[in-house]
Amino acid sequence: MSRTLSRSTPDCSFSIMEAKWGLVPDMSGSVLLRELISIDLVKELTMTARVFDGTKAKEYGLVSHVSETPYEDAVALANEIITRSPHC
Repeated sequence: MSRTLSRSTPDCSFSIMEAKWGLVPDMSGSVLLRELISIDLVKELTMTARVFDGTKAKEYGLVSHVSETPYEDAVALANEIITRSPHC
């Protein structure tokens, strides 16, 4: 999972689903997650395939902001950042 200034809706669903089918995650997701959240939480989420929402993702540290309008919030942030440019 790669992210920069991440946003989510409260009802967005997150999960590491491989365990649901008896598979071992073999891509970079579990490695990258260690940079975002504690290793024990990575292991728990990986082994349980638990589905959790955007609010819980924020609590875990997987997203920066939870909003009903994440796209509009991201655009507003981008517009604020643009004003910092010396070329405006």
